[in-house]
Amino acid sequence: MRVPKQDFGGIHTALGRQPGFISVDVIHHADQLPSDYLLLVKFVRALTPASAPTHAPAPKTRLPAFWKSVVLSISLVYPMIVLLDWLLDPIIGGLPTYAQIFVIVVALSTLLTWPIMPCATRLLKGWLDK
Repeated sequence: MRVPKQDFGGIHTALGRQPGFISVDVIHHADQLPSDYLLLVKFVRALTPASAPTHAPAPKTRLPAFWKSVVLSISLVYPMIVLLDWLLDPIIGGLPTYAQIFVIVVALSTLLTWPIMPCATRLLKGWLDK
């Protein structure tokens, strides 16, 4: 379509009324005829529900009942405290009581974070999810 150069402003105005319009760039190459221009028209693509990218919804994770989490925690924490106290006593027995407790808490927290709690929740998943 041939448009006189003075009408480029009208094209910009007309396109500016369209939804999603960004800009019109007028390009003229020196080796072309003086009347040949390239119009580069930019729009934002409006996403409709049909054209919007689809993502699988995140699976809904259901938390276990509070009392089951408490029972699981107690059944893991208490035996681990007793075991760690027994195992570490020869090493940390000479330390003050608060230092012994600190060492046991660090070891217990580390072991519960991984591997004990993840393994226990995996093994007891059926019971926790009921």
